[in-house]
Amino acid sequence: METKNIIVFLVKEKEFALPLEKVQSIEKVEEISSVENGPDYLQGMADIRGDLIPVIDGRKLFFDETEGIAENSRLILLNTEPHSVAILVSAVKEIVSIQDTQLKKVSFIQNKRNKYFTGVVHIDERLILFIDPEYFLDAIDSEKQLIQIKEDLIQAAEN
Repeated sequence: METKNIIVFLVKEKEFALPLEKVQSIEKVEEISSVENGPDYLQGMADIRGDLIPVIDGRKLFFDETEGIAENSRLILLNTEPHSVAILVSAVKEIVSIQDTQLKKVSFIQNKRNKYFTGVVHIDERLILFIDPEYFLDAIDSEKQLIQIKEDLIQAAEN
């Protein structure tokens, strides 16, 4: 049996999980610059260690609601190809090792808008939605738009 490390985080008190190997870092939320005319789930851009990173508002994306940034809010920086993206979450809860048998692949929760939910992790009495970052940018249909926004901001900063 194979084990996998996952990171469990909260958005609106609901638990979600990502594979730890796809997480580049977890950052405390500093300043997020708003972006005009971006998709509604785009919180803005953040300067993370010298790189401009698009920040996706997890609450807006998953629940179609907005939430202010609280003390426990964090940015989860994902290793997504070809560009990194950060998800704004309510809190990062824990890193857990799971067995393959604890991750159940399910397709009934997926649709065009949320095809990044690829399974459910069962830990004790908890059921946690598992997100596959490989599908993340495709599912939000805006990779090209996020890249263009980033390039526009970099160009504006240079001028």
